[in-house]
Amino acid sequence: MRKTLAITTMSLLTMIGSMGVSAKDTPKGVDPKNFDTSVSPKEDFYQYACGGWMKANPLKAEYSRYGTFDQLGELNKEQVKELVMGLDAKTSAPGSNARKIADIYAQGMDVETLNAQGAKPLQSDLAAINAADRQGLLDLVATLPGVGGMLGAGVGPDMLNSDINTVYFQGGGLGLGDRDYYLE
Repeated sequence: MRKTLAITTMSLLTMIGSMGVSAKDTPKGVDPKNFDTSVSPKEDFYQYACGGWMKANPLKAEYSRYGTFDQLGELNKEQVKELVMGLDAKTSAPGSNARKIADIYAQGMDVETLNAQGAKPLQSDLAAINAADRQGLLDLVATLPGVGGMLGAGVGPDMLNSDINTVYFQGGGLGLGDRDYYLE
């Protein structure tokens, strides 16, 4: 575990160095601007610890929550969008990754064709789902691309011995948020 952490830390420092950011520019520790010192930590610790962050990053209507990982996700989406928008299928070599990405993006943005096709591209998959018996449905869940299953699987540290990894299975759920989010 320590070796992996050391390698990851070195990789991160190498990446930061290659981006032209020096270690002195990298923030360290807890940012005091995220605190709300107008509130006593004895009275409302959450407001004390997170109030500055919440004030600087008010919750937008499209979010049910917003934190640093959401902020990181949004930044990542913007960077990927800028990268994709900078690709041009006309100037990229046929078969190149840049051309493939530009073609897929253009295909997804072709609203007229997508509207004209409607659900036609899904008809064979829907017919297979409707025709499946119990065993066939399990086979479909295992083989249809993008279809979530009833079980999720992942690898993580063993709960009794963190030096080894173990495969864990858990219920897959419906992919929806908490029931109260929709009803209340």
